[in-house]
Amino acid sequence: MPGATIRWSDLARCRAAPRRLAGARGYASWVLAPLLVLVLVLGPMGCATYEAPAHARSQVWDDAAYGPTVPVPTAQDIFALTPAMKAFLDGPAQQHLRVRGPQRGLVEALFEKGRLRIEYDATRTRTAAETFDERAGNCLSLVVMTAALAHELGLAVRYQDMDTHLWEHQSVATLDLRIGHVNVLIGREALSPSARVAVGSWLMVDFLSQPGAVPDTGRPIDEARIVAMLLNNRAGEALVQGDLRSAYWHAKAAVAADDGFAHAWNTLGIVHSRHGDQARAELALRLALQRNSAHDAAMGNLAGVLRQQGRIDEAELWARREQQFLPDHPMALLAAGLKLLDAGDAHRARRMLERALSVSGGSHEIHFALARAFAALGDAPAAARQLELAREAGQTPQMRSRYAAKLDRLRDQMNLH
Repeated sequence: MPGATIRWSDLARCRAAPRRLAGARGYASWVLAPLLVLVLVLGPMGCATYEAPAHARSQVWDDAAYGPTVPVPTAQDIFALTPAMKAFLDGPAQQHLRVRGPQRGLVEALFEKGRLRIEYDATRTRTAAETFDERAGNCLSLVVMTAALAHELGLAVRYQDMDTHLWEHQSVATLDLRIGHVNVLIGREALSPSARVAVGSWLMVDFLSQPGAVPDTGRPIDEARIVAMLLNNRAGEALVQGDLRSAYWHAKAAVAADDGFAHAWNTLGIVHSRHGDQARAELALRLALQRNSAHDAAMGNLAGVLRQQGRIDEAELWARREQQFLPDHPMALLAAGLKLLDAGDAHRARRMLERALSVSGGSHEIHFALARAFAALGDAPAAARQLELAREAGQTPQMRSRYAAKLDRLRDQMNLH
Protein backbone atom coordinates (compact mmCIF):
# COMPACT_ATOMS: atom_id res chain seq x y z
CA MET A 1 0.00 0.00 0.00
CA PRO A 2 1.55 3.34 -0.99
CA GLY A 3 2.06 6.01 1.62
CA ALA A 4 -0.59 8.71 1.88
CA THR A 5 -0.16 12.45 2.07
CA ILE A 6 -2.71 14.85 3.46
CA ARG A 7 -2.18 17.93 1.39
CA TRP A 8 -2.58 21.64 1.96
CA SER A 9 -5.52 21.63 -0.44
CA ASP A 10 -7.32 19.23 1.89
CA LEU A 11 -7.52 21.86 4.64
CA ALA A 12 -10.95 23.44 4.79
CA ARG A 13 -10.74 27.18 4.20
CA CYS A 14 -6.97 27.15 3.94
CA ARG A 15 -5.55 28.44 0.69
CA ALA A 16 -4.56 25.91 -1.92
CA ALA A 17 -0.88 25.02 -2.17
CA PRO A 18 0.84 27.05 -4.87
CA ARG A 19 4.01 25.90 -6.53
CA ARG A 20 6.29 27.18 -3.76
CA LEU A 21 6.30 27.15 0.02
CA ALA A 22 3.64 29.78 0.46
CA GLY A 23 4.39 31.75 3.56
CA ALA A 24 3.50 28.99 5.98
CA ARG A 25 5.44 29.51 9.15
CA GLY A 26 6.77 26.28 10.55
CA TYR A 27 9.80 27.36 12.53
CA ALA A 28 11.77 30.54 12.09
CA SER A 29 15.39 31.59 12.13
CA TRP A 30 15.43 35.30 12.88
CA VAL A 31 17.89 37.77 11.38
CA LEU A 32 18.56 41.37 12.31
CA ALA A 33 17.59 42.93 9.00
CA PRO A 34 19.78 46.06 9.17
CA LEU A 35 22.80 43.84 9.74
CA LEU A 36 22.09 41.72 6.71
CA VAL A 37 22.30 44.14 3.81
CA LEU A 38 24.81 41.98 2.03
CA VAL A 39 27.90 43.28 0.27
CA LEU A 40 29.94 40.88 -1.79
CA VAL A 41 33.48 40.78 -0.41
CA LEU A 42 36.07 39.09 -2.60
CA GLY A 43 39.33 37.56 -1.44
CA PRO A 44 40.47 34.81 0.92
CA MET A 45 38.26 33.83 3.81
CA GLY A 46 40.81 34.07 6.55
CA CYS A 47 40.46 32.37 9.89
CA ALA A 48 37.35 32.40 12.11
CA THR A 49 36.58 29.93 14.86
CA TYR A 50 33.25 28.26 15.50
CA GLU A 51 34.10 27.47 19.11
CA ALA A 52 32.35 29.52 21.76
CA PRO A 53 34.39 30.64 24.77
CA ALA A 54 34.43 28.19 27.67
CA HIS A 55 32.48 30.60 29.85
CA ALA A 56 29.78 31.30 27.23
CA ARG A 57 27.22 28.80 28.48
CA SER A 58 27.27 30.19 32.02
CA GLN A 59 27.55 33.90 31.21
CA VAL A 60 25.08 34.18 28.33
CA TRP A 61 22.12 34.58 30.69
CA ASP A 62 21.02 37.77 32.44
CA ASP A 63 17.63 37.08 34.01
CA ALA A 64 17.70 40.20 36.17
CA ALA A 65 17.99 42.48 33.12
CA TYR A 66 14.70 41.22 31.68
CA GLY A 67 12.52 41.61 34.76
CA PRO A 68 10.19 39.00 36.23
CA THR A 69 9.62 35.87 34.21
CA VAL A 70 6.59 35.64 31.93
CA PRO A 71 4.26 32.65 31.49
CA VAL A 72 5.84 30.22 29.06
CA PRO A 73 4.05 27.03 27.96
CA THR A 74 5.63 23.75 28.96
CA ALA A 75 5.78 20.72 26.69
CA GLN A 76 2.75 19.38 28.53
CA ASP A 77 0.89 22.65 27.91
CA ILE A 78 1.75 22.61 24.22
CA PHE A 79 0.23 19.19 23.59
CA ALA A 80 -2.54 19.24 26.23
CA LEU A 81 -6.08 18.38 25.13
CA THR A 82 -9.06 20.41 26.27
CA PRO A 83 -12.43 18.84 27.11
CA ALA A 84 -13.68 20.16 23.75
CA MET A 85 -10.93 18.27 21.91
CA LYS A 86 -11.75 15.04 23.74
CA ALA A 87 -15.43 15.58 22.99
CA PHE A 88 -14.53 15.97 19.31
CA LEU A 89 -12.79 12.59 19.32
CA ASP A 90 -15.68 10.97 21.20
CA GLY A 91 -18.34 12.58 19.01
CA PRO A 92 -17.93 13.99 15.47
CA ALA A 93 -14.76 12.01 14.76
CA GLN A 94 -16.13 8.62 15.79
CA GLN A 95 -17.77 7.74 12.49
CA HIS A 96 -14.58 8.53 10.57
CA LEU A 97 -12.48 6.55 13.02
CA ARG A 98 -14.73 3.49 12.77
CA VAL A 99 -15.03 3.53 8.98
CA ARG A 100 -11.56 4.68 7.97
CA GLY A 101 -9.43 3.49 10.89
CA PRO A 102 -7.64 5.68 13.43
CA GLN A 103 -4.99 7.15 11.13
CA ARG A 104 -6.98 8.14 8.08
CA GLY A 105 -10.13 8.66 10.12
CA LEU A 106 -8.48 11.25 12.35
CA VAL A 107 -7.16 13.32 9.48
CA GLU A 108 -10.41 13.01 7.53
CA ALA A 109 -12.39 14.17 10.55
CA LEU A 110 -10.02 17.07 11.14
CA PHE A 111 -9.50 18.41 7.66
CA GLU A 112 -11.01 16.70 4.67
CA LYS A 113 -14.65 17.05 5.68
CA GLY A 114 -14.22 20.58 6.93
CA ARG A 115 -15.18 19.81 10.51
CA LEU A 116 -12.91 22.40 12.09
CA ARG A 117 -12.85 25.12 9.43
CA ILE A 118 -9.27 26.02 10.29
CA GLU A 119 -8.05 29.38 9.01
CA TYR A 120 -4.39 29.78 8.16
CA ASP A 121 -3.01 32.51 10.43
CA ALA A 122 0.67 33.12 11.16
CA THR A 123 0.07 35.97 13.59
CA ARG A 124 1.35 33.75 16.39
CA THR A 125 2.33 30.15 16.92
CA ARG A 126 -0.40 28.39 18.88
CA THR A 127 -0.48 25.36 21.14
CA ALA A 128 -2.64 22.37 20.21
CA ALA A 129 -5.52 23.59 22.35
CA GLU A 130 -5.31 27.17 21.06
CA THR A 131 -5.28 25.96 17.46
CA PHE A 132 -8.35 23.81 18.06
CA ASP A 133 -10.27 26.40 20.06
CA GLU A 134 -9.47 29.35 17.79
CA ARG A 135 -9.75 27.36 14.55
CA ALA A 136 -6.59 29.05 13.32
CA GLY A 137 -2.88 28.39 13.18
CA ASN A 138 0.28 28.16 11.14
CA CYS A 139 1.82 24.92 9.96
CA LEU A 140 3.70 24.20 13.18
CA SER A 141 0.51 24.81 15.18
CA LEU A 142 -1.42 22.43 12.94
CA VAL A 143 1.25 19.75 13.28
CA VAL A 144 1.18 20.10 17.07
CA MET A 145 -2.62 19.85 17.19
CA THR A 146 -2.66 16.81 14.89
CA ALA A 147 0.03 15.11 16.98
CA ALA A 148 -1.80 15.81 20.25
CA LEU A 149 -5.00 14.21 18.97
CA ALA A 150 -3.08 11.28 17.51
CA HIS A 151 -1.41 10.70 20.88
CA GLU A 152 -4.84 10.63 22.53
CA LEU A 153 -5.89 7.86 20.13
CA GLY A 154 -2.81 5.84 20.99
CA LEU A 155 -1.19 6.38 17.60
CA ALA A 156 2.54 6.72 17.12
CA VAL A 157 3.76 10.13 15.96
CA ARG A 158 6.93 11.12 14.20
CA TYR A 159 8.06 14.58 13.11
CA GLN A 160 10.15 15.54 10.11
CA ASP A 161 12.12 18.67 9.29
CA MET A 162 11.70 19.05 5.54
CA ASP A 163 14.70 21.38 5.12
CA THR A 164 12.68 23.80 2.99
CA HIS A 165 12.80 27.54 3.60
CA LEU A 166 11.37 30.84 2.53
CA TRP A 167 12.26 34.39 3.47
CA GLU A 168 9.99 37.01 4.94
CA HIS A 169 10.61 40.55 6.15
CA GLN A 170 9.10 42.00 9.33
CA SER A 171 9.34 45.71 8.59
CA VAL A 172 7.94 46.79 11.96
CA ALA A 173 10.81 45.15 13.83
CA THR A 174 13.37 45.38 11.00
CA LEU A 175 13.83 41.64 11.18
CA ASP A 176 14.24 39.16 8.37
CA LEU A 177 13.26 35.60 9.07
CA ARG A 178 13.87 32.36 7.29
CA ILE A 179 10.96 30.03 7.77
CA GLY A 180 11.37 26.27 7.82
CA HIS A 181 8.79 23.56 7.38
CA VAL A 182 7.92 20.47 9.41
CA ASN A 183 5.36 17.73 8.94
CA VAL A 184 4.09 14.83 11.00
CA LEU A 185 3.79 11.10 10.35
CA ILE A 186 1.03 9.12 12.05
CA GLY A 187 1.45 5.37 12.44
CA ARG A 188 0.50 2.35 14.49
CA GLU A 189 3.95 1.42 15.75
CA ALA A 190 6.49 3.36 17.75
CA LEU A 191 9.87 4.10 16.17
CA SER A 192 13.07 5.56 17.50
CA PRO A 193 13.75 9.04 16.10
CA SER A 194 16.60 7.74 13.93
CA ALA A 195 14.80 4.68 12.53
CA ARG A 196 13.82 4.64 8.86
CA VAL A 197 10.14 5.07 8.12
CA ALA A 198 8.30 2.45 6.11
CA VAL A 199 6.25 5.05 4.28
CA GLY A 200 3.53 2.63 3.28
CA SER A 201 2.49 2.00 6.88
CA TRP A 202 2.45 5.66 7.94
CA LEU A 203 0.25 8.58 7.00
CA MET A 204 2.15 11.78 6.32
CA VAL A 205 0.24 14.91 7.23
CA ASP A 206 1.89 17.73 5.33
CA PHE A 207 0.06 21.01 4.95
CA LEU A 208 2.19 22.23 2.05
CA SER A 209 2.40 19.27 -0.30
CA GLN A 210 1.09 19.82 -3.77
CA PRO A 211 -1.76 17.63 -5.01
CA GLY A 212 -0.41 14.33 -6.30
CA ALA A 213 2.93 14.73 -4.52
CA VAL A 214 4.75 11.60 -3.45
CA PRO A 215 5.33 11.50 0.33
CA ASP A 216 8.76 12.88 1.09
CA THR A 217 11.17 11.64 3.70
CA GLY A 218 12.61 14.49 5.71
CA ARG A 219 15.08 14.64 8.55
CA PRO A 220 13.54 13.00 11.63
CA ILE A 221 13.35 15.22 14.72
CA ASP A 222 12.07 14.44 18.18
CA GLU A 223 9.30 16.10 20.14
CA ALA A 224 11.77 18.15 22.18
CA ARG A 225 12.81 19.87 18.94
CA ILE A 226 9.16 20.60 18.11
CA VAL A 227 8.71 22.17 21.55
CA ALA A 228 11.84 24.26 21.05
CA MET A 229 10.63 25.38 17.62
CA LEU A 230 7.31 26.55 19.03
CA LEU A 231 8.93 28.43 21.91
CA ASN A 232 11.50 29.97 19.56
CA ASN A 233 8.73 31.13 17.24
CA ARG A 234 7.03 32.79 20.17
CA ALA A 235 10.26 34.48 21.13
CA GLY A 236 10.56 35.85 17.62
CA GLU A 237 6.94 36.96 17.60
CA ALA A 238 7.60 38.86 20.82
CA LEU A 239 10.62 40.47 19.15
CA VAL A 240 8.40 41.70 16.34
CA GLN A 241 6.18 43.33 18.98
CA GLY A 242 9.19 44.89 20.69
CA ASP A 243 8.61 42.82 23.83
CA LEU A 244 12.19 41.91 24.75
CA ARG A 245 11.19 40.57 28.15
CA SER A 246 8.86 37.94 26.70
CA ALA A 247 11.30 37.21 23.87
CA TYR A 248 14.10 36.51 26.35
CA TRP A 249 12.10 34.11 28.52
CA HIS A 250 10.72 32.21 25.55
CA ALA A 251 14.17 31.93 23.96
CA LYS A 252 15.57 30.67 27.25
CA ALA A 253 12.79 28.08 27.47
CA ALA A 254 13.48 27.01 23.88
CA VAL A 255 17.14 26.40 24.73
CA ALA A 256 16.11 24.48 27.85
CA ALA A 257 13.83 22.30 25.72
CA ASP A 258 16.57 21.53 23.18
CA ASP A 259 20.06 22.86 23.85
CA GLY A 260 21.18 21.74 20.41
CA PHE A 261 18.64 23.90 18.54
CA ALA A 262 20.85 26.58 17.01
CA HIS A 263 17.91 28.77 15.98
CA ALA A 264 17.02 29.36 19.64
CA TRP A 265 20.55 30.53 20.45
CA ASN A 266 20.43 32.79 17.41
CA THR A 267 17.17 34.32 18.67
CA LEU A 268 18.68 34.84 22.11
CA GLY A 269 21.56 36.68 20.45
CA ILE A 270 19.14 39.03 18.71
CA VAL A 271 17.30 39.66 21.99
CA HIS A 272 20.54 40.61 23.76
CA SER A 273 21.60 42.79 20.83
CA ARG A 274 18.27 44.63 20.84
CA HIS A 275 18.66 45.07 24.61
CA GLY A 276 22.05 46.69 24.08
CA ASP A 277 24.11 43.85 25.52
CA GLN A 278 26.42 43.13 22.61
CA ALA A 279 28.82 41.02 24.70
CA ARG A 280 26.11 38.51 25.63
CA ALA A 281 24.70 38.70 22.10
CA GLU A 282 28.10 37.59 20.82
CA LEU A 283 28.20 34.67 23.26
CA ALA A 284 24.73 33.48 22.21
CA LEU A 285 25.56 33.70 18.51
CA ARG A 286 28.82 31.82 18.98
CA LEU A 287 26.90 29.13 20.85
CA ALA A 288 24.51 28.94 17.88
CA LEU A 289 27.43 28.45 15.52
CA GLN A 290 29.00 25.88 17.82
CA ARG A 291 25.82 23.83 17.40
CA ASN A 292 25.45 24.47 13.67
CA SER A 293 28.58 25.67 11.90
CA ALA A 294 26.56 26.43 8.73
CA HIS A 295 24.02 28.71 10.44
CA ASP A 296 24.27 31.66 8.07
CA ALA A 297 21.75 33.77 10.00
CA ALA A 298 23.92 33.55 13.11
CA MET A 299 26.98 34.44 11.01
CA GLY A 300 25.33 37.58 9.69
CA ASN A 301 24.05 38.56 13.11
CA LEU A 302 27.47 37.95 14.66
CA ALA A 303 29.06 40.17 12.01
CA GLY A 304 26.68 42.96 12.95
CA VAL A 305 27.25 42.55 16.68
CA LEU A 306 31.01 42.65 16.18
CA ARG A 307 30.67 45.83 14.12
CA GLN A 308 28.75 47.45 16.95
CA GLN A 309 31.67 46.61 19.22
CA GLY A 310 34.10 48.24 16.81
CA ARG A 311 35.71 44.92 15.83
CA ILE A 312 35.52 45.59 12.12
CA ASP A 313 38.09 43.08 10.89
CA GLU A 314 36.40 40.19 12.74
CA ALA A 315 33.03 41.35 11.49
CA GLU A 316 34.21 41.25 7.89
CA LEU A 317 35.50 37.71 8.34
CA TRP A 318 32.06 36.55 9.44
CA ALA A 319 30.33 38.56 6.71
CA ARG A 320 32.47 36.81 4.08
CA ARG A 321 31.85 33.42 5.66
CA GLU A 322 28.12 34.11 5.57
CA GLN A 323 28.37 34.98 1.88
CA GLN A 324 29.75 31.51 1.17
CA PHE A 325 26.55 30.00 2.56
CA LEU A 326 24.10 32.65 1.41
CA PRO A 327 25.18 34.26 -1.87
CA ASP A 328 21.86 36.08 -2.43
CA HIS A 329 19.65 37.47 0.30
CA PRO A 330 16.12 37.81 -1.15
CA MET A 331 15.20 40.74 1.08
CA ALA A 332 18.24 42.69 -0.14
CA LEU A 333 17.25 41.86 -3.72
CA LEU A 334 13.69 42.99 -2.94
CA ALA A 335 14.97 46.32 -1.62
CA ALA A 336 17.08 46.78 -4.75
CA GLY A 337 14.11 45.93 -6.96
CA LEU A 338 11.86 48.42 -5.18
CA LYS A 339 14.50 51.12 -5.55
CA LEU A 340 14.63 50.48 -9.30
CA LEU A 341 10.85 50.50 -9.44
CA ASP A 342 10.64 53.84 -7.65
CA ALA A 343 13.23 55.20 -10.06
CA GLY A 344 10.99 54.24 -12.98
CA ASP A 345 13.13 51.36 -14.27
CA ALA A 346 10.43 48.68 -14.31
CA HIS A 347 12.34 46.34 -16.65
CA ARG A 348 15.39 46.03 -14.38
CA ALA A 349 13.13 45.99 -11.33
CA ARG A 350 11.25 43.00 -12.71
CA ARG A 351 14.49 41.08 -13.33
CA MET A 352 15.78 41.88 -9.83
CA LEU A 353 12.49 40.86 -8.22
CA GLU A 354 12.30 37.62 -10.21
CA ARG A 355 15.79 36.83 -8.95
CA ALA A 356 14.60 37.55 -5.39
CA LEU A 357 11.66 35.22 -5.92
CA SER A 358 13.90 32.42 -7.19
CA VAL A 359 15.96 32.39 -3.97
CA SER A 360 13.22 33.20 -1.48
CA GLY A 361 10.85 30.27 -1.76
CA GLY A 362 7.98 32.72 -2.15
CA SER A 363 7.09 35.87 -0.22
CA HIS A 364 3.95 37.99 -0.33
CA GLU A 365 6.14 41.11 -0.40
CA ILE A 366 8.08 39.96 -3.45
CA HIS A 367 4.94 38.88 -5.30
CA PHE A 368 3.32 42.25 -4.58
CA ALA A 369 6.41 44.11 -5.79
CA LEU A 370 6.39 42.01 -8.96
CA ALA A 371 2.73 42.87 -9.45
CA ARG A 372 3.69 46.56 -9.31
CA ALA A 373 6.48 45.98 -11.82
CA PHE A 374 4.24 44.14 -14.29
CA ALA A 375 1.56 46.81 -13.90
CA ALA A 376 4.16 49.48 -14.70
CA LEU A 377 5.12 47.47 -17.79
CA GLY A 378 1.47 47.28 -18.87
CA ASP A 379 1.21 43.51 -18.42
CA ALA A 380 -2.09 43.35 -16.53
CA PRO A 381 -2.56 39.54 -16.58
CA ALA A 382 0.94 39.00 -15.12
CA ALA A 383 0.27 41.68 -12.49
CA ALA A 384 -3.00 39.96 -11.55
CA ARG A 385 -1.23 36.61 -11.28
CA GLN A 386 1.37 38.07 -8.91
CA LEU A 387 -1.34 39.69 -6.79
CA GLU A 388 -3.08 36.35 -6.57
CA LEU A 389 0.18 34.73 -5.41
CA ALA A 390 0.68 37.55 -2.89
CA ARG A 391 -2.81 36.89 -1.55
CA GLU A 392 -2.12 33.17 -1.24
CA ALA A 393 1.13 33.84 0.59
CA GLY A 394 -0.41 36.31 3.04
CA GLN A 395 0.36 35.48 6.66
CA THR A 396 -3.01 36.50 8.14
CA PRO A 397 -6.66 36.63 7.02
CA GLN A 398 -6.46 40.44 7.12
CA MET A 399 -3.42 40.49 4.86
CA ARG A 400 -5.07 38.12 2.40
CA SER A 401 -8.17 40.31 2.36
CA ARG A 402 -6.09 43.40 1.52
CA TYR A 403 -4.43 41.64 -1.41
CA ALA A 404 -7.78 40.32 -2.60
CA ALA A 405 -9.14 43.88 -2.62
CA LYS A 406 -6.14 45.10 -4.62
CA LEU A 407 -6.67 42.24 -7.06
CA ASP A 408 -10.35 43.11 -7.49
CA ARG A 409 -9.47 46.75 -8.18
CA LEU A 410 -6.85 45.75 -10.75
CA ARG A 411 -9.29 43.44 -12.50
CA ASP A 412 -11.88 46.22 -12.62
CA GLN A 413 -9.36 48.73 -13.99
CA MET A 414 -7.97 46.34 -16.58
CA ASN A 415 -11.27 44.64 -17.41
CA LEU A 416 -9.83 41.24 -16.54
CA HIS A 417 -13.04 39.64 -15.25
